[in-house]
Amino acid sequence: MHSGSILAVVALTFMVPSLVSAGEVSSPGRSVSNTSSTWVGFAASPNRRAFKSEANRAEERARSEGKSECEVMTQRTCNAIAVTEGAEVSAVNCAYNGRSKSFLGGSTLGFQKRIALDKANKEGFPDSSCYEFYVY
Repeated sequence: MHSGSILAVVALTFMVPSLVSAGEVSSPGRSVSNTSSTWVGFAASPNRRAFKSEANRAEERARSEGKSECEVMTQRTCNAIAVTEGAEVSAVNCAYNGRSKSFLGGSTLGFQKRIALDKANKEGFPDSSCYEFYVY
C-alpha cells in the first residue's frame, strides 16, 4: 500500500465518522454485565493497541469490524475475537525468543485472561512471557 493510500484511508476515517464502526479503546471500569445476542468485536495489535467494534447482531461482522479498524490504524496484522456484550475480554502481549504477539480471550465466567494465555501457549509463549495490557 502506498503512503498516499494510507493517508487517504486515515483521512477518510476521520472525515466520515459514520463509516467507522470500531475505534481504539483503553481499559474502562466495568459495572454491570448482561448477556445478549448482540456481538462486540475486539482486536489487538502486536504493538499492544486494542480496538473494539460497535455492537452488532452478526458475530463475524463484529469481529471483522474490530480487526479492520485495528489493522488500518496500526498497519499491523491484528488478532480478533467477537463476544456477546456481557462477556469480559482480556488482551495479553507476549514476547519470547525474539517474537512478540498479542492474544485475546473472552468469557462470561471470568476466564478471559486464562483463555488468552492458553492461545499464547499454543503458539509457544509461556505464561511468564506474557502480560495483560487490556481488560474490558
